[in-house]
Amino acid sequence: MQKKKPLAKKDLIDFSNHYDDDKEFQAEQKRGEFLNDFPLTSLKKMTKERYAIGQPRPTFCDSVEFRTRSWAMIQGATADKFGIYFGKRKGSPKVTWQHPTRMGNNFEDAWQNTHNALIDLIENAQHKHPDFAKIDANPLTQMFKAKILSLYFPNKFINICSRDHLHELSSLFSMPEKLPTSEYQHRLINLKMDNEITRYWSNPKFMSFLYENFIRKEVTSTESIANKVTATTSLNHKEVNFDELQEQRNLIGKLAEEFAIEKEKERLKGAGLEHMISKIEDRRSRPGYGHDYLSWSTEDKPRQIEVKAVAKTGADSWRFFLSENEYQRSQESLENEWYFYLVFFDKNGPQALHICNSEEMYKQAEMIPASWSMYFDYHLKK
Repeated sequence: MQKKKPLAKKDLIDFSNHYDDDKEFQAEQKRGEFLNDFPLTSLKKMTKERYAIGQPRPTFCDSVEFRTRSWAMIQGATADKFGIYFGKRKGSPKVTWQHPTRMGNNFEDAWQNTHNALIDLIENAQHKHPDFAKIDANPLTQMFKAKILSLYFPNKFINICSRDHLHELSSLFSMPEKLPTSEYQHRLINLKMDNEITRYWSNPKFMSFLYENFIRKEVTSTESIANKVTATTSLNHKEVNFDELQEQRNLIGKLAEEFAIEKEKERLKGAGLEHMISKIEDRRSRPGYGHDYLSWSTEDKPRQIEVKAVAKTGADSWRFFLSENEYQRSQESLENEWYFYLVFFDKNGPQALHICNSEEMYKQAEMIPASWSMYFDYHLKK
C-alpha cells in the first residue's frame, strides 16, 4: 500500500463531490432495519432459533452477514464463524445443529458459550472506555464481532471489519503499533471526528473514502444511480384506458409512498437520528411544496423527498412523471437537499428503493413534456 498524505482536504472534497448518496442511504436504512429487528434489549433473551443462520429469516447471524452488506461486508469463511448454526457439516448429509469444537464439547455448551460471548462483547462496548484487549480475546471471530460492534456502536467503532485492513490503516495514519485490533477500529472513528470535514460524514461514507483512497479502488463508490441514468432510446405508443390508468397510478403511488417513508424512518434510525423521525412532515396534501415529505439529512439540514414509482419501459429503461411545480421547487432547494426516492416494483409490489439527488438526475435523464396548460382567447359568436 502506497503511503500518501492522509485526509488531504482536496481528496476529501473530490470524493464528496462524486460520492453516491444512494449507497449511504442503503447502508443506513439496512442498519435501521437491523436495529428494529434486533434491539440491544432483546439480546439477553435471544434463542438459538432467533440467532442462528439456517433458521427462518431474519435471524441475527443472517442479518449481520447478509442483510446489512451495504453497511459492511464480512462474507467468507464457513458458518463456524458464528459459533453455532443449523445445517450440514462437510462430509455429512445430516441437517442439524452444528458448532465448532472451539465453542464447546457439545452443542448446548457451544450455544451457551456463543451467547455469553455476544453479551460480554456488547456489555464491554457499552462502557465509556471499552477494554479493547478483552474485545480481541472474545471467542467470536474477528470480522463477525467487528461488524456487530459497528452496527450497535457506530460512535465508537468504524464499519471496517478486516483485521488486515484495520492494521494497514493504523500504519498509514501513524497510530501506535501492536494495539488491539478493536482499538484501531475505535481510533479510526476518532480520526473521522477530529477532521473538520469528515466529522459531518456518515460512517459508510468515511469507510468508502478510506477504501477508495488507501486500501483499494471501490467500483461502486463512484457508480451512483445518477451515473447509471441515461436518456431513453425507445418510446412506444400503446393504446391505453385512461380511467383505468389513473386509478392504477393512484394505487401504485400510494404503495410507493408508504414503502418509501418506512425505509426513510429506518434510514434515520440507522443514521443515529431516530429522534428526528417524529419531525418528518407529510406534505402530500399540500402540493404547493412540490415534494411529498420533509425529512432530515442531519439534525439541522432538512431533506425534501419526492417519492416516485418508476415504470419499466424497456429492457433497461424506466420513467416517472414530474410536474412543473415539482421541477421548479426542486430547483429552489437550499443546500441541494431535494431527493427523488425511486420505488421499483415487481409482481408482488414495491421491492426496492433507490435515491437520487434531483440535480444529478436532471444532468443525466431525458425530460419529455407530458402535459401543457394552454391559455388562449377565443370570442364565441352569438
